[in-house]
Amino acid sequence: MVSIVVGLAVLIPLSKIFLTKKTDKNTRKQKNKSLHELAGEYQISKNLWRVQVDPGSPFVGKTIQETGISKYSITILEVRRKTPNSRRFFKTTMSQEMAGASTLVQEEDILYVLGEFTVVQELVQENKLHLLDSHTPEGASQMNGEDELQFQDIALPRFL
Repeated sequence: MVSIVVGLAVLIPLSKIFLTKKTDKNTRKQKNKSLHELAGEYQISKNLWRVQVDPGSPFVGKTIQETGISKYSITILEVRRKTPNSRRFFKTTMSQEMAGASTLVQEEDILYVLGEFTVVQELVQENKLHLLDSHTPEGASQMNGEDELQFQDIALPRFL
């Protein structure tokens, strides 16, 4: 019994010393990147575009899979649409949903598209869509002020 108590008294402090992970401050900083840093690292915000579906577009009434966007080598990340409000004094709100193959596209939907600008521009021209963002040279601000599109707008839900 004495040997068990002595063994535990010795092993508990020794296990805390030898089994704890030794990390320095630089390693810890690398593991905890902010959402903005991750978006910059993976260059998501440079290739993220908002595209609005115009009335008469061949996309209206089709699922994302039926639209044939796979030939453009782009990805639709999210679909936002105005939701009707039954009370006339409340402002119209936007609903957002992650885009899936079975997501139905409607008039006035805003599609968040990830891809090269030239490919997105081709998609817009061929399918009666409207590009809401402008293309600027690399290093310049893509949009001004509060209209700036950030990855956080897609990844984090917005409550209106």
